[in-house]
Amino acid sequence: MDDLFCQLQFGANNVEDAVVIQDLIKELWKESSNVDLRSRIDNGIADLLDGKHESALDTFSTIVTSDPLYGEAWNKKATVHYMMGEKDDSIKAAKEALKIDHRNFQALAGIGLIEMDSFHYDKAESAFRKCLAINPWLSTVSSRLSVCVSKKEKGSE
Repeated sequence: MDDLFCQLQFGANNVEDAVVIQDLIKELWKESSNVDLRSRIDNGIADLLDGKHESALDTFSTIVTSDPLYGEAWNKKATVHYMMGEKDDSIKAAKEALKIDHRNFQALAGIGLIEMDSFHYDKAESAFRKCLAINPWLSTVSSRLSVCVSKKEKGSE
């Protein structure tokens, strides 16, 4: 995993290479020695993609109760909370994911997005900068960072 993060930061020559590395990292985050939990996370992700937010939340909550160190389940739980408009719960779940792996660029991007949505541009900028330090290839995060910096310069916070 350390090798992949190093490649993502310093070895990717283009966005296509970076996407392949990102996808490998995401797959490793989903891995679990418990086959049942690994299957459940896929089911939860399918529910999330189908807009079945309550079901997805139940699934991810069950997973983190069974294995509190399953970082990707915390990250997906954060995503569902965000999609349900539950920003505080989303940030709490994202922070749990970051306790497990401080390099979870998805959790950092999510926190940045919530802080930006809440007009907390300093906090959003901080989260986005941490995210880009880990994964410099996230153009959406880079764009959001620029907006936050611009808003701060104009005194919007």
